[in-house]
Amino acid sequence: MLKMGNVLKHARLQKGMTLEDLSLQCGYSKALISRIENDSVSPSILSLTKISEALDLTLYDIFANVEVDEPTILRMRDRQKFSALNGQHELEFLTTGATGKLMQPLLITLEGDADSWAGTDLRNGEEFFLVLEGRAEVFVGERRYVLKAGDSIYLKSTIAHTYRGMGKSKTVSLAVTYPPYY
Repeated sequence: MLKMGNVLKHARLQKGMTLEDLSLQCGYSKALISRIENDSVSPSILSLTKISEALDLTLYDIFANVEVDEPTILRMRDRQKFSALNGQHELEFLTTGATGKLMQPLLITLEGDADSWAGTDLRNGEEFFLVLEGRAEVFVGERRYVLKAGDSIYLKSTIAHTYRGMGKSKTVSLAVTYPPYY
């Protein structure tokens, strides 16, 4: 389990907020926030997003400040997973934390034709996707590419892009972003 509770607690205390203050701002109970801060509960991406917004943090701020000793081995059973789009998009971190790392490897599972994300948050960097299972449709600028299992694409993050599954079956892809995006 990725331990981010200390990062959230530190940010809350730096802002001079109590558990009650944070609870009122994000809509979650003090008990839940306390369990998240003590790493006894792993928050969903939605919960983490609401809490981070209440603390004026981005998800990257949180993950970039999780301390990790190098090298790291992450067992499959211990991977941090987040679901979005009503479970149609699952994001699985293939390493712990982003502190000191130059890239972020991810496993992305899309159900049907769900979007992974739209590259509207343009930034300096690069992204790599390898389709492991299914088919993906990738729009980079005005161009459209169809990738099947075994195909990959490498692109600059400065160009608007969208990555989505195709058809009714799931699409599983390995993604690597530089610098870490999440």
